[in-house]
Amino acid sequence: LGTLEEAEISFRQAIALDPNYIQANLNLGVLCKRVGKFENAAEKFRIVLGVDPNNQEARYHLGSTLENEAKLHYHEAFKRADTKYKLDSLELNIKKFIKKEIQIDEKIYNLLNKLSQSINKQCGFMDTHGSGASLPLINSGPCGLFAHEFYRLWELRFSNPIKIAAIMTKKPFESNHVLIKLPNGALFDGGNGIHNFDTYKENEVELVVMEKYDLEVLDKYAWGLIRSYTTVNDDFSTSKMTALIASYLDDIYKI
Repeated sequence: LGTLEEAEISFRQAIALDPNYIQANLNLGVLCKRVGKFENAAEKFRIVLGVDPNNQEARYHLGSTLENEAKLHYHEAFKRADTKYKLDSLELNIKKFIKKEIQIDEKIYNLLNKLSQSINKQCGFMDTHGSGASLPLINSGPCGLFAHEFYRLWELRFSNPIKIAAIMTKKPFESNHVLIKLPNGALFDGGNGIHNFDTYKENEVELVVMEKYDLEVLDKYAWGLIRSYTTVNDDFSTSKMTALIASYLDDIYKI
């Protein structure tokens, strides 16, 4: 019903009566995870596993909680650092452009898709849990950094406004992908290229568009922009990614 405070009180009362009550500990852990109390959530999932080591639900939530806690630490470190300076210093020798308006057409789509292919070649692909299906690695890690660099380099060249967006899960409400919304409404990222929202067929997701650029919100969506990224290819680097984006946007500028 959304009454989280009352729910927490009820779960704690149940646990006070029986500290090893699996369902109450599991429910309280999920609630804590949902509101970002990751340390408390992990404690409850460990209690469940102490009683029932084979409880798969507790194992899943514990792993997910520890991952989210690590991402939160990245975000907190970001806020304490002079990150805006670090992000601005990623740029190469940026030319001074006279901004111009462009019409999004097939030629621009083709160039953006070629940019995506080049980014995937640089980053590689990730096998999804041994299923044989592969996903672009850029969308499984540096997607937020790609969106930031693409947004910044686009803004230098073109007057058509683009926006940064995130694919958000509803339960819990958190970002699992960052991408670009082009002036004509099409979606674009480094992995899939040009696509639309139908690409995301997972249940309970929605597109959240950042109407006004906000570096701190973007960092939250990206679970930390300034961090180490592991990719399939050892030659991946932020500066190389930035150079690729700049090169293709230069080609678009010349059209």
